[in-house]
Amino acid sequence: MSSNDLRLNRPGHWLSVSFLLVPLLLLSAGDAAWAQGLRTTTDFAGKAVVAVEFQAPRKVDADQLRYLVAQEQGEPYSPQKVSSSVQRLFRLGQFDDVRARVRPVPGGVKLTFVLVPSPRISAIRLRGVRKLSQAVVRAALSRAAGDPYVHEDEVRLARQAEEQYRAHGFLDATVSHRLGQGRGGGKVIELRVDEGRPYRIGEIQFLPEAMAGFTQERLVELVGGRLRVGRIFREEDLARAVQLLLDRYRRVGYVEARVLRFGSRASGRLPVEVRLDREEAEVTIVLPVDAGRHVRTEFRFDGPRRPEWTTRRLEEVIGLVSAHRVSDSYTEEAANQLRRFLRSKGFLQAQVEVLVADEGAPNLSAAPYRQPRPQLVRRLTFLVTTGPRIVLSRSDVVVEGNEALSDNEVLQVLSDASPEVLGHRPALSLVLGLPIYRRFYTENAMEASLQVLRDYYRARGFLNVGLSHVAEFVGESEDSSRQGPDVGGVGSTEEGQASGSRAPAPSPRLRVAVSIDEGIQTSVEGLSIETPVTLDRRLLVGWRRRLVDRPFNPSAVDELAAEARLALSELGYLDAEVEIAREFSDDGTLVRLMIRAEPGVAARFGQVLVRENRHTHVGLIRRDVPVQAGDVYRPSVLKSAQARLLRSGLFRQVEIGPVQTIGRVRDVEVIANERNRFSFLFGAGVTAPDDGPRLSGEARLRNLDGRGFSLWTRGRVSVDWRYLTFDVVPRPEYRAALGAELPYIPGVPVRGTVSVVINEELDEPTFRLSRSMVSLSAGWRGAEGLNLDGRVEFQLRAPIRVDPTAQLSPRFDKVVENPLLHPHPFVLLGISAVVDRRDDPFNPTRGLYASLAADTTPSSVLPDSPAFGRAIGRVVGLIPFGDQGFGLQLEAGGGVLWSYDGELAPVEWRFRLGGTSTVRGYRIDSIGPSGLRSGALQDLGLLSSTHADRRVAVGGNAFYRYSVQFQFPLPFVADWRLVVFHDAGNALLYGDVPDGIHSSRAPPLHATFGIGLRRITPIGPLRLDVAFRPEQFDDAGRIALGELVQVHFAVGAL
Repeated sequence: MSSNDLRLNRPGHWLSVSFLLVPLLLLSAGDAAWAQGLRTTTDFAGKAVVAVEFQAPRKVDADQLRYLVAQEQGEPYSPQKVSSSVQRLFRLGQFDDVRARVRPVPGGVKLTFVLVPSPRISAIRLRGVRKLSQAVVRAALSRAAGDPYVHEDEVRLARQAEEQYRAHGFLDATVSHRLGQGRGGGKVIELRVDEGRPYRIGEIQFLPEAMAGFTQERLVELVGGRLRVGRIFREEDLARAVQLLLDRYRRVGYVEARVLRFGSRASGRLPVEVRLDREEAEVTIVLPVDAGRHVRTEFRFDGPRRPEWTTRRLEEVIGLVSAHRVSDSYTEEAANQLRRFLRSKGFLQAQVEVLVADEGAPNLSAAPYRQPRPQLVRRLTFLVTTGPRIVLSRSDVVVEGNEALSDNEVLQVLSDASPEVLGHRPALSLVLGLPIYRRFYTENAMEASLQVLRDYYRARGFLNVGLSHVAEFVGESEDSSRQGPDVGGVGSTEEGQASGSRAPAPSPRLRVAVSIDEGIQTSVEGLSIETPVTLDRRLLVGWRRRLVDRPFNPSAVDELAAEARLALSELGYLDAEVEIAREFSDDGTLVRLMIRAEPGVAARFGQVLVRENRHTHVGLIRRDVPVQAGDVYRPSVLKSAQARLLRSGLFRQVEIGPVQTIGRVRDVEVIANERNRFSFLFGAGVTAPDDGPRLSGEARLRNLDGRGFSLWTRGRVSVDWRYLTFDVVPRPEYRAALGAELPYIPGVPVRGTVSVVINEELDEPTFRLSRSMVSLSAGWRGAEGLNLDGRVEFQLRAPIRVDPTAQLSPRFDKVVENPLLHPHPFVLLGISAVVDRRDDPFNPTRGLYASLAADTTPSSVLPDSPAFGRAIGRVVGLIPFGDQGFGLQLEAGGGVLWSYDGELAPVEWRFRLGGTSTVRGYRIDSIGPSGLRSGALQDLGLLSSTHADRRVAVGGNAFYRYSVQFQFPLPFVADWRLVVFHDAGNALLYGDVPDGIHSSRAPPLHATFGIGLRRITPIGPLRLDVAFRPEQFDDAGRIALGELVQVHFAVGAL
């Protein structure tokens, strides 16, 4: 019996000759090898396909591949469908050879797909890599161990390694390759590198000064520090230097500067010509920058010029730096841009005229070398007539015909739609979040704002709303009234100039009348869905709850269609067509919505391709995208993979999506934008009255090995408020730490960190100590909103000063005379868990936050060390009431210390309450066990005064607290909230109480009440609270004010 093969395979296979040869198909997917030798026959065309089978090894699940076969069983045989099926199977990247075999059988033909799986890459070995790190080389390779082997992968990887070397200055580097056999039939790719010498920059050549516009000395400075004679040549540095040089040219007035294109490599990937000297291993870089004309601007105003209108600001308005060519059309457009800018600031009468003059430059041979040296100057002189500034008052805008919306709401919508004109707000009002406006008027801004108001009405069911406006001057002369609103003055003006001693003529007022024809309001009567695919019933219930019996919002319908497409895409139907039909009642007051969806064909995952990674290994990224070729394409899987990659801390941005927009197989493209290898963060903060001002910084070297190994150092300096007095030099507290983040393990959401703290000082009123530590920690980030951390810590602590009353741990609270030579060592084990289900980490309005931490000291490791354990828990719940800013926050927390040897924990581990973050209304650390003694608590600062009975906080071994806080919106101030709160708690000593110490068991609760303000900002709310202690009201006249009321200020939600 004869058979005919349709075959798609790797090069090197012999193909059987069929009856009829059809055109050769060349297929590629990224770096996938091309395939050849496609032959079929038309003898079986039209005959019924009796069976469709797969011939493949057992490890291949053939049934999972049937979705790729376009030729269905029972249909007439189609050579085109069979060819398409072979292409799809091959594009999975899992097979080295794909053939379609057709054989006649009784009743028709039998179609068999013969699949030969691709071998896997067992290992990629680099030999001869010395001057570059292996991480840098591997980051350039598009394949990694575990990937399917594609024919000639070794050739492509060798080429990629060579390109990476050349990009780093090794221009003579060569990479040879060898393909070997690994265990289990895998492929071992060996790349042997002959690095050669790195090429250094021998010379940088510029055009003569007459064309370059600068002296040679100045040009060397302008190209930046990375492009210096003697440095290793890197292509990336050259590209950045050229762009930097052009930017600097344009910033100083050479806006027409350009790079002349000539030289042997000008048309390649390098922006300029690079000449090689192989004997000296040097390059000569030719930077032919033609400066062109030097453009100078002058802005002449007919009256006083506003301080913020600097020359640089006005040049930005006219787009000078980005002009590239200062032509007549540009100058005309620049005048229009400046005119529009002035009118948007309220100068409706503004007129701008431009004078253009070309002139030769003066002789600058004796001028400083940094000064530009142009040969030709084009001078642009802008003659500006501003006229009076027109500011609209609230009464100048009249709204007519509105019933559903109030006048204030209409005006607010118009203002928000045009924040630079109708809604212009001074900087102070933005900082404070107060609705203070300085409204101006332009016709274009008004038209755009009315369009936003129209959409605002439509979102509330008024589909046929009509809007119009009329702007006219009132109270002016007849002549001026004929000029129209674009050239007139208005009622509230800022004088641009005065004429002698004469009083300025009264300016007319501009009146803007907004007419509204709301029409009828349409509501949604019902919602139904028609689709052959079953969707989650909860989706339909949620859609009905959100839309039915509510005003009809056309944009909400668009969102509904998008959500339906997303739901179908989670089932693999990426090309689903969703249409929402609308059926209106006769009077237009009701509408019935019908969702009609045609899902189409389900798509499957293909290969995973990685782009734009510079340091991180491709295999590491790919293994964090857990998709298998042939699985149903689900966007949520890619979204989870994106979140995992971002949580690794290696990437600034990650985009994951399909390569193809149509078809049953969609390859996945991962665009990984890595974070800079070196970064420095600086921070500052203040909390009153608890802590003083503080400064912090962190320097980090990231991803040194391509797998996430990073080094960091952190520092913090702070000054306690209690030491800030006029006669005392502030004594800072500091903290310095070094650390390393261990390599990232792909697919395992655990990250290890090693950190070292060097001679940290803790300075509190009752103690001061120095400590150093080394810790090894591991953090689990496997789920959104859940973090688990564990650590092992070795500490060396040395008390420098502990108040005698607070020395409750005789061995470990005792002062050490030489902290550096005789510290107390101990080992600490810790574990913590955080659940964060809040809707916003900075400004949450709903959700739950919970944390639990436990620490213990294994005393058996170091016998002469503290032996205690500690556990602390906290829960915060946020409950909103509607969407207007009303809400309730409930918080509870507690902690306990226990001892393994009967001795209390060291002083810094014991609990104290009071202050901004615990019980507002009490001074920091003022709630808890205490003792009394006479004298001064400190020798410096506010605590240095002598008292007959000085109360000393010693700390307890347990605490509990709770807080209830109601939040209310403030009218007319969108970003402000009013809060009313109640805090209560206590810290105490349970068990045996040392002599002379008050255990603080009674009263069991210390309660406070207060009010506060919240200013919502992008980094969290600014919190200002005033808290009172009710039990002190009777003694208000006999105690210090701080014992009755406390004022707290802080930034942040928790």
